[in-house]
Amino acid sequence: MLVIPVQFALNVDSTKRIVAAEKDNLDGLTKAGFKSDFGEDGSGIYRKYITRCGGYYIDVGCSQVIIDALMGIKGFEPNALVLADETKLDADIVVLATCFDNMRTSVRKILGNRVTDRCKDVWDLDVEGEVNAMWRPSGHPHFWFMGGSLTLCRTYSRFVALQIKAIGEGLTKQ
Repeated sequence: MLVIPVQFALNVDSTKRIVAAEKDNLDGLTKAGFKSDFGEDGSGIYRKYITRCGGYYIDVGCSQVIIDALMGIKGFEPNALVLADETKLDADIVVLATCFDNMRTSVRKILGNRVTDRCKDVWDLDVEGEVNAMWRPSGHPHFWFMGGSLTLCRTYSRFVALQIKAIGEGLTKQ
């Protein structure tokens, strides 16, 4: 496995190829008012994932809906969502999934300031080029952050388990 900063650098070329392959979609999205960027230094989605655990969009079928302006929302009525073309969609509930909290913010809400203030910032890279506080000591004893995709959690859970075992055996301190 390559160190993370090298992975970022290698992703610049891959991102350029993806942008070229998706030109029609990206042009359509831009015309529809969808703002996009290609990550810091053009390094793409992986850098956003590792440094922010967010800030990216993966098309799973909705891009064409946005391009065709089928998603324009004009407003809400008590039991309906009103689209730009005046179509009304019956709705008991509308969920606006606009963002999620930083993991430390969630810890603060649940465990309070005393625990949270000992935790390091989560995500982004430290001076050694490793992900801050994710799958490694958080700064608070016996408190670990696991996040990201199921694949990353499955992969890194082994490393977290080995770190916990090493602490339990007295081989390292937290």
